[in-house]
Amino acid sequence: MAKSMKEHRQALLGLRQRYSRLAGDYQTDVEDNANADQGINDSSPGNSDNEIADAATGTYMQEFALTMRMRYRDRVTAVDEALTRVDQGTYGRCAVCDKPISETRLDLMPETPYCALHAATAQAIDAPTDVTRRSWPGPSTAA
Repeated sequence: MAKSMKEHRQALLGLRQRYSRLAGDYQTDVEDNANADQGINDSSPGNSDNEIADAATGTYMQEFALTMRMRYRDRVTAVDEALTRVDQGTYGRCAVCDKPISETRLDLMPETPYCALHAATAQAIDAPTDVTRRSWPGPSTAA
């Protein structure tokens, strides 16, 4: 049985709350890691192997938390856009072909604006070209 718009709205609001909380949790992690890094940098003028390792771990954790916070903020934005589509009466219809998005797909990805057919194409167009797609910097395998 298909969900009503009210049920979709409630699911989206719950998802928004969850993503917002997770983004906030990662924001706290970012701040905690920044404070820990400051403590490592201020502790002593010497750089023992442990201090260097601790600093590297702190940097990694900081970057991880920043990345996760950004992902959850992006998800909050996607949910907000889906809520706007609910208000406009276009929720559940593909943004490309205007055909209905399957109920199964909406259950799995309530914020999606695309049917399964157009999802891959739309995501490829929307995907940022950033430094997260790195190749291994090791030696070339060409002979």
